[in-house]
Amino acid sequence: MGAAVAGSPVMGPVVFISNTPSPYQIDLFTAIAALRPVAAYFHADGSAAQNVSWKLKYPEWLGFLPQGKGLAKAAFVAERHGNLLPSLMILGGYRGAGHVPLLLWARLKGVPAWVWMEAPEPNPQDAGLKGLVKRVVRDVMSRLVLSLATGVLAMDGRAEQAYRRYHWRVERQPYAIDAAPFMLKKKSVTKPLKCLFIGQMIDRKGVDELKGAFVRISPKDALLSLAGGGPRKAEMEAFCAETGHNYLGFVQPTDLPRVLSEQDVFVFPSRYDGWAVVVPQAMAAGLPVISNPAVGAFADLVETTGAGMACEQTAEALYDAVMAYVNEPARVGQEGARAREVFMASRANAAVAAQAIMALAK
Repeated sequence: MGAAVAGSPVMGPVVFISNTPSPYQIDLFTAIAALRPVAAYFHADGSAAQNVSWKLKYPEWLGFLPQGKGLAKAAFVAERHGNLLPSLMILGGYRGAGHVPLLLWARLKGVPAWVWMEAPEPNPQDAGLKGLVKRVVRDVMSRLVLSLATGVLAMDGRAEQAYRRYHWRVERQPYAIDAAPFMLKKKSVTKPLKCLFIGQMIDRKGVDELKGAFVRISPKDALLSLAGGGPRKAEMEAFCAETGHNYLGFVQPTDLPRVLSEQDVFVFPSRYDGWAVVVPQAMAAGLPVISNPAVGAFADLVETTGAGMACEQTAEALYDAVMAYVNEPARVGQEGARAREVFMASRANAAVAAQAIMALAK
């Protein structure tokens, strides 16, 4: 934790409350903890369903909220920090149990309180009259609750645009990662071009289009490696076995920098992602990214920066994009270097994000 200078007033901690801990949250708040004391509280531990494969080492400042009603959770945080008020409080969304009472408590105590959110995900059920009613109710609730906050930390450009409807103060802050583990020296590009996908094996991640593209590409030209699990895991394993491509299975966060350093291009044909932290991880490792603007991190960091290639979410477009790198291998090194440069200067870099967040503290 950051140490106070002798004779200076004791600084209240940065307090973070969210659902379940993840590697990128730990990266960001570890960077903040180098500047000021941190206390992070989560509703559930890493055994939650979406994180069951992660093996995380929890820092000393990370803890868990008691089971029970929202008021009890809010009271727990208020009691822990009643004597030395937080210099800043960040809530992961506003719908978590106890988050609204905590916003009220922060307003009463004069604590800056920010709500950190992704853009609302498109929902097919929002069509028709019933969907219109749902949207109106959500809008009213968002406006009421967010009015209690000091501001909104928006995950990407889409989120920034969405939440400016509800609050005058919106800062763009994506999930951020520690750059250091990804600064491994990359090998020179050799044939075959090594392409990597990391994510759940589900339709939303575009694995069907990925399969359609690489069934046409010989692994002697471009070798695809797939990392992750999910409902379509067996199908994608079988695809790799049949075609000569490579299935890595689930890769632990500690192993990810090494895996990325062995690749040339990151391919991510997701149909929608609020951010997709794997994109800046690939950029930090010096890989150009093939993806599309429906992925928040791609739209913000890659699309207009020369750090990769935008393509439509079709097997044909993916095939063309991959083959462009196969046919012009010099682009890999040039765009990979640009990807790392863009990442290092962005708030997706935990060191940069920590400084920006400290500017919001009391």
